[in-house]
Amino acid sequence: MSSEKSRRHRKQKSLTRQGALPKRLNRAADNQLAVKCDASSRVEENQQSTALSHSYCPPYDRPKDLPSLIPLWPAEIADTSPENNAMIIRRLNDALRKERQRGRAGHWAYNLNRHRALKRALQAEREAQNNPLNKT
Repeated sequence: MSSEKSRRHRKQKSLTRQGALPKRLNRAADNQLAVKCDASSRVEENQQSTALSHSYCPPYDRPKDLPSLIPLWPAEIADTSPENNAMIIRRLNDALRKERQRGRAGHWAYNLNRHRALKRALQAEREAQNNPLNKT
């Protein structure tokens, strides 16, 4: 039985070398991209590089981005009351916590883009809650 396992392992390694199977994620490169995304989103509007700042991560748009991250009704997305905002922030926190657990465990369903989107949405919702004049 162990010889069969080792045979499968050798075959998988050779397929990975040939490019037939995807290689394991390069976490250092992904972290650099995440830092670049965060830094690029902070570029001020009056600078010339604003066109480049959104090339890595487009600005957060609540009606467009939120339904793909957490299950919500359209009326819940449109409602900007403090109670509804608190509920959305709570759900985003839960979804982000679960996504972090998937990432730490090396689960196959972990999605780095979803993780980044959840983090960005949570940050934008918290800013909107703290600054009611700046609605998203």
